[in-house]
Amino acid sequence: MQPYNRYVTKFDDDDVDDREATDFVFSWLGLVAGALLVVALGASFLAIEKIGVALAQGTFGGTAIIVSYVWGTIIFGETPSNVALSVCGLLLLIVGVLCIAMTKTITAYVFAAPGDGRASEPLLHDPERPMSESKTEEESSAAGGNSQLVGIAWALVVGFSGGSILAPSHYTTPEEGGLAFIPSFGFGAMLASPLLTLCWFGLYEKKMPEWNLQCLPVGIFSGTVWNISNALAVVAIPELGYGVAYPILQCALFVAGIWGIVLFDEIQGHEIQVFFASGLVLIGGAVMVAVAS
Repeated sequence: MQPYNRYVTKFDDDDVDDREATDFVFSWLGLVAGALLVVALGASFLAIEKIGVALAQGTFGGTAIIVSYVWGTIIFGETPSNVALSVCGLLLLIVGVLCIAMTKTITAYVFAAPGDGRASEPLLHDPERPMSESKTEEESSAAGGNSQLVGIAWALVVGFSGGSILAPSHYTTPEEGGLAFIPSFGFGAMLASPLLTLCWFGLYEKKMPEWNLQCLPVGIFSGTVWNISNALAVVAIPELGYGVAYPILQCALFVAGIWGIVLFDEIQGHEIQVFFASGLVLIGGAVMVAVAS
């Protein structure tokens, strides 16, 4: 750790003792970053409830890519060396995210057998849900129109907050930046989580929260894995720039899909072909964004 300490904490002065970078520092901007994470997680549940996993993931994944790219290139002034290649890579990233999120419906649309009626179904229709259970156009328009708009709005909230999570670290002092930023980030998430939970149960569920200690070990493990990736992102951002590193992080959706294939059999048959084709588009976009930087 010691050889990289000044690098990840943004110390450039050779006269500064490396040991100073290991001291605990507190940044109010870390609280903002942690709160943005909690807002993104909370809004994602609301979005998925309203419009489903596929459309929600595609919406907030694509939005997060655009938002983080804007933070890096426009707000932070990280102009890529090849703007055209960078924009093309950004578009491929967005297309890849959307296609991965919509793997099941794309497969049902592309590989539909002649005469089975699926080819004429809307692309966003869930192929696992019988058409007999679907509402008529009038019912959908009356009951589901507003719900879908609300769901898309929540997905946009996820994208805007998720794409901005580590943006506050750009405004920290050298002592507060880099890996030294993570404890403050953690405190922000720790404070915001119970507040969001109380608001959720008080305003939405209208009941007291139900505690389940069986979820505690799983939650701790998930949080630990996520924070490892967050620490690696903190190290990557000074090297690649925010507008490059954070859009590339959206490739996590591809990894999640591989877990779905290997462990849970969530993607089968022709869906696997569509998924990996979409993954190639996603990875191609990530490579183009990185090369263009």
